[in-house]
Amino acid sequence: MVDNTHNAATTRSKQQRAKRPVYSIAHVSGRWMLQRPDGAPFISLGVAHLAAAAAYRTAAQPEDRLRFVEQVVVNLREWRFNTAGYHHPAEIRDRLPFIADKFLALIPYSVAQPRYPDVFGGYARAVGHLIHRMCTVTKSNPNLIGYYWTDTPRWDLDTARRLTNDDWVSAIRRNSAMFPGKRRYVAFLCERHRADAGAFHAAYGLNLDERSLLDSDFAGLPLENPVVHRDDYDFLRIIAREYYRAAGEAMEREDRRHLVFGDRYMLNDLPAEVLEEALPWIDVVAVQPYHARFEKERFDGIYRIARKPILICDHAIGFPTQKYPKTAWEQRATEADAASAYEHYLSEAFAEPYIVGYHRCHYADRFVARRGWLMQGLLSEDATPYAKIIESARRANVAVLEKLGVAAP
Repeated sequence: MVDNTHNAATTRSKQQRAKRPVYSIAHVSGRWMLQRPDGAPFISLGVAHLAAAAAYRTAAQPEDRLRFVEQVVVNLREWRFNTAGYHHPAEIRDRLPFIADKFLALIPYSVAQPRYPDVFGGYARAVGHLIHRMCTVTKSNPNLIGYYWTDTPRWDLDTARRLTNDDWVSAIRRNSAMFPGKRRYVAFLCERHRADAGAFHAAYGLNLDERSLLDSDFAGLPLENPVVHRDDYDFLRIIAREYYRAAGEAMEREDRRHLVFGDRYMLNDLPAEVLEEALPWIDVVAVQPYHARFEKERFDGIYRIARKPILICDHAIGFPTQKYPKTAWEQRATEADAASAYEHYLSEAFAEPYIVGYHRCHYADRFVARRGWLMQGLLSEDATPYAKIIESARRANVAVLEKLGVAAP
């Protein structure tokens, strides 16, 4: 585990305390909490993908979009949500606290085949431009809570190989010698194995020679070999170090004040090597679980490494409808069952002192034809509210806010 006692995020917070107050985090009486700019405690209860609603996407005129946004704000406050999660309309930023976001690599689970960048080349400069654009349009907004980076990145090597037959380490090592990442990978192998070239040959089936390794595409590499497997995860750590350094240093240049939530990790795709490299640059760990029950052991494992608060950044519990029997999230049999499970989930999640927020997925239903499933929201496609879901959400939100002494929106 890395030592994060004096990390970049802590330095950022201390150096900027004298300027206009912003959202922050605090650890008080054994519990992590967000804090509003006025110092009051804050728990982020949000909805992600507000901009995916058909009423917003198909609005013909700006005033139509604005009317939709104003109604969304009224509804969310009534249901005791207080945050616009990622993928929200820009018009909502003057009306609700929000978290801005920017993809730093095209490696999310939403794409069939990720495109892994060579983070050892000009990547830092490209990321700097992305973060500059994100911060420029949001950092002066008093409703800004902080920033996300890449959504659901494919980090775990074994999982990526199983699902896409590719992974970040393999993508770098099959490049030609002109790529900085390939040169860094070969240097890593030579440094690690120089003391026993014979053992390297036995594991890799290759000679430990820098020139020949640079010219190799590593086709047919025995990925299941324990030596290769361990080397791959250790090099994944080096990739993560470069990736997060590029993002973190860009954030330091652009906005040293607001919270950094980093990547929105899949709960089952967060290798310790990656999380440890991210920690010096982030304030809160953003996690997207899938199952309808709070997975305490997995969350506890993340917190044991991070020792930083966790935000559940995208989650829902689905139920089949007559038109759409398949939903994106784990289902319960009926709307009433899903509503009850939602309340249980929030109760169990906020029983943990490290959870500082929960954002549910989608405001309104959206069918994803290429996947054949419904992204189920609080409203159906025709804007009819799911009454049981909404009432359970309101009760659960109120219970969390009251338990933790946070003012309702």
